Amino acid sequence: MKYIAFALKYIKNNFFRLLLLTAVPAALFAMFASPSRLILFATGYDPQGITSLGGVIGALLPMSKAIWLLLLIPAAAVFASMTFGFMEHHMRMGVFGARGILRRLNYGAGGFLLPFAVLTILYFIWQYLCAFILYFIHYLFYQVWGSPALATVVTAAVSLGLLYVFFSAATYFVLWPPVMQMSGYDLGDSWYYQLKMLSGNQHKLKLALCFPAALVAAVILLFNLFVPEAYMVYIRAVCFLFEFMYLPALSMTAYFDITGTERRDLIARKKYYLR
Repeated sequence: MKYIAFALKYIKNNFFRLLLLTAVPAALFAMFASPSRLILFATGYDPQGITSLGGVIGALLPMSKAIWLLLLIPAAAVFASMTFGFMEHHMRMGVFGARGILRRLNYGAGGFLLPFAVLTILYFIWQYLCAFILYFIHYLFYQVWGSPALATVVTAAVSLGLLYVFFSAATYFVLWPPVMQMSGYDLGDSWYYQLKMLSGNQHKLKLALCFPAALVAAVILLFNLFVPEAYMVYIRAVCFLFEFMYLPALSMTAYFDITGTERRDLIARKKYYLR
């Protein structure tokens, strides 16, 4: 719970500054993606509505929107470099300002592009793997055994298991951006270094990663009950906005806590200023 509290406190203290950095990417991603596709598939699973593997793939990763997501990688890298750059400068120097924004972009955007590309490719592979597994469950329990009730229960259970595996794997990347940014190591060295930092903190970080996903899934499922699909894009935008604020805040605050680095933003809490 410690790292969840750290991230939420940082968002609370800097909400409007973070809003300026995350509003645009949140709006763009809301148009082409959903933050809870696997949960939506499991809760809306209809055995009779699935006729092929393509139907499951389309539910988890619509290809028409997947192309746009690939095109958004450079833009996401730019906004991520800005967000992490401002947070790093704020926590290390106690200043959250606009000076040197072009230098931060020049320094960080290129460095974030390759990790974003790698993580996006891994995400696409993961979604296809989930689609194959869930279609196999559907085929075995519904088409072979002829039990829609059992197919529904097993699909829900397997979906939860897949989510657990996803967040367990994601834990091994949560400290990657700040390590790469603060240490100056290359991609491989920074990733191996952050693995060492996970020792003794893995379960706490996994819980902290699960928190926004659970909250967002609950919001999406709730509003899906009474909000028309045409207006769900606004709900998704708010959810993405929260995640785009929370995940960098979690990553940076956890890094400073684990390394024992002094956070100047806490010292300068009562004297924030733009520079």
